[in-house]
Amino acid sequence: MKTLRNRDFFPRPDYPFMITRNNIAEYPVHRHEFYEFFYVVTGKCLHVLEGKEEVVSSGDIILLEPGRSHGLIKAVIGQFEVFNCIFLPELLDSHAALLKNVKGFLEFMYLEPFKKGFNRLHLSGPVNLKTLIILEELFLEYAKKPRGFETAIKILLSDLLITLVRFNERQKAELPGKGGGLNRQASAIMKSLEYIDGNFRKEISLEDISLNKTGITKEYYCNIFKKVTGKTFTEYINSLRIEYAAKLLAGSAKPVTEIAYESGFNDLSYFNRVFKALKGRSPGKYREKQN
Repeated sequence: MKTLRNRDFFPRPDYPFMITRNNIAEYPVHRHEFYEFFYVVTGKCLHVLEGKEEVVSSGDIILLEPGRSHGLIKAVIGQFEVFNCIFLPELLDSHAALLKNVKGFLEFMYLEPFKKGFNRLHLSGPVNLKTLIILEELFLEYAKKPRGFETAIKILLSDLLITLVRFNERQKAELPGKGGGLNRQASAIMKSLEYIDGNFRKEISLEDISLNKTGITKEYYCNIFKKVTGKTFTEYINSLRIEYAAKLLAGSAKPVTEIAYESGFNDLSYFNRVFKALKGRSPGKYREKQN
């Protein structure tokens, strides 16, 4: 089974996005490193996901998380036309704000797909029309690339995801009890991120955060944490500490050793190594360049 790599689809690593509109009869089963969703414009087709087959039809939109195997086997009725979009969440400048401020975003993008491998919605009425309009605009922006298309795509993609999240939340509200466990998990995970953001200068252990702050297993927490932040637990904390240290280096005359400890590092050599890896130069050289 072929794995589709980010480097094969995103010519610009700093802009991980692509959208196509295709008439297709089938597509071989594959895996990919990126997030993908496809929206069925017309027709019906047999879709296989992790070995299970189901018919997808006009108005269906399926969000797939990275690493899941899927493919289109054959068109069932008439012409089968889809919008296919691939992206990485870090494309969105507003990603952190969406996570924190849009109810249901974490569940829709990460928890539900993690549990099932996908998220499928059947859209109808105004929300279906709005989704189709946004997809048409995304496609035209990407295809024609007018001035400012990068920003326009980010805004349109954010609008589309918020539209889908709200629709998903309304559907869950009509089915009492659906997703209650995921809602609690999402709240716990977001609180853990807020705790880390406010306490990164202290000693923080993965075990304490996963079990005591969220009540979920370390393995599950690590998986979701990496999907949400794009970093491992250690990488995320180190990035916060290094950004804090960089501000102190640029804005104070404190010794490097003092800054390292104040930023949360207990080992000076480790601090120097991580700082250089993230900033491209040693703390001393970084300070020289800022002044």
